[in-house]
Amino acid sequence: SATRWSRIQAGAFDYIVRRFWKPIRRFFANRLPSLDEAEDATQELFLAFLAREALGRADPEKGPFRRYLFQCARNFLIDRHRAQVAAKRGGGGRDVPLEAVGDPAAENVDLAAAFDQEWFRSLFDQALAVMKADAEKRGKPESYRAFHLYYFGDGSGEDWPQKRIASELRLPLTQIYNYIQRGRTRFGQELRAVIAEYAGSEQEIETDFASVAGFFESSASRRKSRGGEA
Repeated sequence: SATRWSRIQAGAFDYIVRRFWKPIRRFFANRLPSLDEAEDATQELFLAFLAREALGRADPEKGPFRRYLFQCARNFLIDRHRAQVAAKRGGGGRDVPLEAVGDPAAENVDLAAAFDQEWFRSLFDQALAVMKADAEKRGKPESYRAFHLYYFGDGSGEDWPQKRIASELRLPLTQIYNYIQRGRTRFGQELRAVIAEYAGSEQEIETDFASVAGFFESSASRRKSRGGEA
């Protein structure tokens, strides 16, 4: 992780964009009036990193990198909000519905929680992509699909208990159970590997892993409670 932190501090822009663009964009999308504005804001934020050499000021001894990014994103929203308020009062600029944005300075706790959720979802995406590619490489795409259906569904919002998955994939229930258990273990390993890419220490890896694992468990429990389990 020390090598990866050096890449962050050196401003390895391609690496930063590849790993951290998505959670920032998702975070902005939930705070700004449109997806286009969220995309533009994300680009502006990353360009500001380059112009101000902000990444070089990231310090692994001062806390998680995701917390540093959150503060940058939060400050960006605050500056943007203040500029819009000033433009509205002065009669200049676009007529932006400020109530749709709210004042980020007054919502720090909620913003931090929202940012963490988008960050964790991004980690999920990265870990799942590795698992899917590996399952396909091994000629076992059904192993990944069983795990994904059970914990993440198919995008419809419906619950996928093990019996339904077994019927869908035409596999024995015991095989589905094994796929899910092995997938859960592998998912944890891949999440830890992704976290290690930005974490500055073993303690930070464990702290972030505990946080993302808790979010995973609570998200899975909420989905299961809506649809029941069999």
